[in-house]
Amino acid sequence: MQNNDQFVDARRRAQHLVDFCERLDERKFSEKQSVLADVYSRLGNAYLELGDYNKALEYHNRDLRIAETKQYTERRSRALDNLGRVYARSGQFPQAIQVWERKIPLATSPLEKAWLFHEIGQC
Repeated sequence: MQNNDQFVDARRRAQHLVDFCERLDERKFSEKQSVLADVYSRLGNAYLELGDYNKALEYHNRDLRIAETKQYTERRSRALDNLGRVYARSGQFPQAIQVWERKIPLATSPLEKAWLFHEIGQC
Protein backbone atom coordinates (compact mmCIF):
# COMPACT_ATOMS: atom_id res chain seq x y z
CA MET A 1 0.00 0.00 0.00
CA GLN A 2 2.92 2.34 0.66
CA ASN A 3 3.92 2.16 -3.02
CA ASN A 4 0.51 3.50 -4.04
CA ASP A 5 0.92 6.29 -1.50
CA GLN A 6 4.19 7.26 -3.18
CA PHE A 7 2.51 7.43 -6.60
CA VAL A 8 -0.43 9.39 -5.21
CA ASP A 9 2.01 11.86 -3.64
CA ALA A 10 4.06 12.05 -6.86
CA ARG A 11 0.88 12.69 -8.84
CA ARG A 12 -0.18 15.46 -6.45
CA ARG A 13 3.22 17.17 -6.56
CA ALA A 14 3.47 16.88 -10.33
CA GLN A 15 0.01 18.38 -10.77
CA HIS A 16 1.04 21.36 -8.63
CA LEU A 17 4.09 21.81 -10.85
CA VAL A 18 1.94 21.63 -14.00
CA ASP A 19 -0.42 24.26 -12.57
CA PHE A 20 2.56 26.50 -11.76
CA CYS A 21 4.25 26.02 -15.15
CA GLU A 22 1.08 26.65 -17.11
CA ARG A 23 0.85 30.11 -15.55
CA LEU A 24 4.40 31.04 -16.62
CA ASP A 25 5.02 33.28 -19.59
CA GLU A 26 6.92 31.26 -22.17
CA ARG A 27 8.74 34.41 -23.33
CA LYS A 28 10.30 34.66 -19.85
CA PHE A 29 10.71 30.93 -19.25
CA SER A 30 11.97 29.43 -22.49
CA GLU A 31 12.13 25.90 -21.03
CA LYS A 32 8.43 25.85 -20.17
CA GLN A 33 7.45 23.25 -22.80
CA SER A 34 10.44 21.08 -21.97
CA VAL A 35 9.57 21.07 -18.26
CA LEU A 36 5.90 20.42 -18.99
CA ALA A 37 6.78 17.47 -21.22
CA ASP A 38 8.89 15.95 -18.45
CA VAL A 39 6.19 16.48 -15.85
CA TYR A 40 3.50 15.06 -18.14
CA SER A 41 5.67 11.97 -18.60
CA ARG A 42 6.00 11.52 -14.85
CA LEU A 43 2.28 12.07 -14.33
CA GLY A 44 1.55 9.45 -16.98
CA ASN A 45 3.86 6.99 -15.23
CA ALA A 46 2.23 7.69 -11.85
CA TYR A 47 -1.24 7.10 -13.29
CA LEU A 48 -0.01 3.90 -14.96
CA GLU A 49 1.26 2.57 -11.64
CA LEU A 50 -2.05 3.52 -10.02
CA GLY A 51 -3.91 1.57 -12.71
CA ASP A 52 -5.62 4.60 -14.28
CA TYR A 53 -4.82 3.80 -17.91
CA ASN A 54 -6.99 6.55 -19.40
CA LYS A 55 -5.20 9.26 -17.41
CA ALA A 56 -1.82 7.65 -18.17
CA LEU A 57 -2.62 7.79 -21.89
CA GLU A 58 -3.79 11.39 -21.58
CA TYR A 59 -0.53 12.58 -20.02
CA HIS A 60 1.77 10.52 -22.21
CA ASN A 61 -0.07 11.90 -25.26
CA ARG A 62 0.47 15.43 -23.93
CA ASP A 63 4.18 14.62 -23.61
CA LEU A 64 4.19 13.28 -27.18
CA ARG A 65 2.41 16.36 -28.59
CA ILE A 66 5.00 18.68 -27.07
CA ALA A 67 7.86 16.46 -28.24
CA GLU A 68 6.53 16.42 -31.79
CA THR A 69 5.75 20.15 -31.85
CA LYS A 70 9.14 21.15 -30.47
CA GLN A 71 10.99 18.35 -32.31
CA TYR A 72 12.42 16.85 -29.11
CA THR A 73 13.56 13.49 -30.49
CA GLU A 74 14.54 11.94 -27.16
CA ARG A 75 11.30 13.00 -25.52
CA ARG A 76 9.32 11.70 -28.50
CA SER A 77 11.02 8.34 -28.12
CA ARG A 78 10.26 8.34 -24.39
CA ALA A 79 6.60 9.24 -24.94
CA LEU A 80 6.14 6.49 -27.54
CA ASP A 81 7.80 4.01 -25.21
CA ASN A 82 5.52 5.01 -22.34
CA LEU A 83 2.39 4.92 -24.50
CA GLY A 84 3.30 1.41 -25.63
CA ARG A 85 3.72 0.33 -22.02
CA VAL A 86 0.28 1.68 -21.09
CA TYR A 87 -1.38 -0.03 -24.03
CA ALA A 88 0.41 -3.32 -23.33
CA ARG A 89 -0.34 -3.29 -19.63
CA SER A 90 -4.02 -2.55 -20.30
CA GLY A 91 -4.23 -5.42 -22.79
CA GLN A 92 -4.52 -3.21 -25.89
CA PHE A 93 -1.84 -5.10 -27.76
CA PRO A 94 -2.51 -3.87 -31.33
CA GLN A 95 -2.20 -0.26 -30.13
CA ALA A 96 1.01 -1.09 -28.24
CA ILE A 97 2.49 -2.63 -31.38
CA GLN A 98 1.47 0.35 -33.49
CA VAL A 99 3.07 2.83 -31.07
CA TRP A 100 6.27 0.83 -30.61
CA GLU A 101 6.64 0.47 -34.38
CA ARG A 102 6.67 4.28 -34.57
CA LYS A 103 9.53 4.25 -32.04
CA ILE A 104 11.79 1.83 -33.96
CA PRO A 105 13.42 4.52 -36.17
CA LEU A 106 14.18 6.54 -33.02
CA ALA A 107 16.06 3.69 -31.29
CA THR A 108 19.62 4.78 -30.60
CA SER A 109 21.25 1.41 -29.99
CA PRO A 110 20.98 -2.22 -31.10
CA LEU A 111 19.94 -3.12 -27.55
CA GLU A 112 17.07 -0.66 -27.62
CA LYS A 113 15.92 -2.02 -30.99
CA ALA A 114 16.17 -5.59 -29.70
CA TRP A 115 14.05 -4.63 -26.69
CA LEU A 116 11.43 -3.04 -28.96
CA PHE A 117 11.25 -6.10 -31.19
CA HIS A 118 10.96 -8.28 -28.08
CA GLU A 119 8.08 -6.18 -26.72
CA ILE A 120 6.35 -6.16 -30.10
CA GLY A 121 6.76 -9.93 -30.30
CA GLN A 122 5.32 -10.35 -26.81
CA CYS A 123 2.22 -8.43 -27.89
